[in-house]
Amino acid sequence: MNKRTIAIILLVVIGFTIYANTFANPFIWDDFGLVVDNKYIKDFKFLPNIFSEHLYSGVDYPSNFYRPFQSLSYLIDHSLFKLNPAGFHFTNTLLHVINSILVLGLIFLLSKNLFISFITSVLFIVHPVHTEAVTYIAGRADLLLALFSLSCVLAFLKYIFTKKKILYYLSLLAFICALLSKEVAVILPGVLILCQYTFSNHGLKSKLKTIAPFLAVCVIYVSLRLTVLNFATHSVFYFPFALGVRMLTFFKAIVIYLRLIVFPVGLHMQYKLEPCFSVFSPVAMLGIIIIIMFIFSLIYTAKKNKLIHFALLWFIIWLIPQTNIFPINASIAEHFLYLPSVGLFLILGLFTKRLINDKSRIFIQLLIAVLVFSFAVITVRQNTRWNDPVKFYEYNLKFSPDNFLIMRSLASVYNQQGETDKAIKLYEKSIESAARWKLDYFNTSIALSYANLAGIYEENKESDLAVDYYNKALEFMPDSHSLYLQIAGIYNDNGDYKNALSVLNKGIVNLKGKDTEFIYFEIARIYERLNELDKAMDHYEKAIAVNSEFSAAYNRLGFMYDLRNDDNLAIANYKKALILDPNDAFLYNNLGIFFAKRGNFKQAEISFKKAIELADENAEFYYNLGAMYAESNNYLKARQMLKNVLELDKDFKKAKIILDKIEGE
Repeated sequence: MNKRTIAIILLVVIGFTIYANTFANPFIWDDFGLVVDNKYIKDFKFLPNIFSEHLYSGVDYPSNFYRPFQSLSYLIDHSLFKLNPAGFHFTNTLLHVINSILVLGLIFLLSKNLFISFITSVLFIVHPVHTEAVTYIAGRADLLLALFSLSCVLAFLKYIFTKKKILYYLSLLAFICALLSKEVAVILPGVLILCQYTFSNHGLKSKLKTIAPFLAVCVIYVSLRLTVLNFATHSVFYFPFALGVRMLTFFKAIVIYLRLIVFPVGLHMQYKLEPCFSVFSPVAMLGIIIIIMFIFSLIYTAKKNKLIHFALLWFIIWLIPQTNIFPINASIAEHFLYLPSVGLFLILGLFTKRLINDKSRIFIQLLIAVLVFSFAVITVRQNTRWNDPVKFYEYNLKFSPDNFLIMRSLASVYNQQGETDKAIKLYEKSIESAARWKLDYFNTSIALSYANLAGIYEENKESDLAVDYYNKALEFMPDSHSLYLQIAGIYNDNGDYKNALSVLNKGIVNLKGKDTEFIYFEIARIYERLNELDKAMDHYEKAIAVNSEFSAAYNRLGFMYDLRNDDNLAIANYKKALILDPNDAFLYNNLGIFFAKRGNFKQAEISFKKAIELADENAEFYYNLGAMYAESNNYLKARQMLKNVLELDKDFKKAKIILDKIEGE
């Protein structure tokens, strides 16, 4: 077994050892929007949606993130592990381990030295600052970005050195995959130009020819993101200050980022980075000094040491797009260091190698071992902060006491645990905190807090308050069809169909075609309850006109035609619904009713059994099958099905009546 294989095995063992305690951690924070509540990652039929819509489309949450590979990875995880968080944590850890192996391969390719490569990769795999990307399931985008970016750079460099065309095409493919993983991949061509500048001896014309396809892909991607893949409904800028202020604040951010690498304690989510308005701010001045030293280092190493020069530029190229010089959706975050840190770890590896001689070898190796062990211990400890949602949010709130996102998440957990008074107070506080910013970017958070408050009041049967808070949520998120449905649902439950219809019709006007199929569908359901079947059918048709693949509307339309004894149109709509959604239990139940009414008990039995297979806790499905058995004089099976009904719902009167008749006979 050669030394490189041993190094890879060590990385695998170290990686899975220090992140093993994450496997018991629950879903937390954005994990719910991206995984738990996201319908798109639960069925491969949503694959086209994943590649044509934004990251949070599956939960009706506004966003302008386009990261289909992130959602695709969750879809694959869900197909393997369902909603077991351990499986998702395993994937994150596996990706991190693979990335560390790619770092090993990349640095070995450049340095031809296994010691430098191993030091760089082992620091990368154990460093505590990466827990935000690895321990947090929602941090998957950074892991995928690194996977494809490192693969792209590695293949590109090998192509430079060997001129094997297959490596060039693999590099281009990896670049496309990186773009589909996270938006910051647009800077990869800059990294590849750095590789050419540092390690290629080819002429300018040859270099331009090599890089041109990458730039073309980049232009196409940016064009698409600004047009058909632009999902922005408001400003996405989290840090809305002038360029001069952002530059000064960047100097502060550099100090914080370097501190996190050198002294990784007090790690947390949602850093509060106050804008810097003066060049004489102590932290800003320190950042300016660091940048000046950085520039001098670049000049000095340009000819003296290519690897250090490369490492410095790698760090700054990957970091600058994530420092709010160009406004983005967060001021500062630990996961922004995931790829840039490789450059700093490479520099440490190079210096360590330079310091080693016969006399200092044992001491230096011991020092590195202590450093790696210390980082590993901090990482393991940091992982435990994610295993209890209440402790996690309370811990992070200590660092950012006025952070409304943390408040809202903590309030949600309080509510789940039955501490509604604490939840209500925290939701209200989060609204006040977000409103102070007076930014459209935070409207969604305000709306969600109002909606969550409405949900609490709705659960407590305080309908008027619930409606008031849902309406307040609509003021901040007027394009959310689910809010109109929630308000209409309250009126429905109270038998106030007039107000329910009024709210839904208002939604049709305000949504301007976006998601209106759901509104039309709910209007149709109300008309069904009112026994106005013509109007119900008309609105099901309108829902289908908006979305021709809306299977539930075809299902209900088929049921309407069944009531009218129009067999051909009933079956036609049922078949269309089946094609669109072959796993709809209610559809099979309706088909069972259709066949049973026409005396086709064999097909009815097959349909009802399929409905029960798909939803085995629905008492209505068992009842329909039991009633069919009774009608066909199969009393033994009827008795068993009706007993199943009463086990699920002891107050199911119709089941009791038929069962009493059977047992009376």
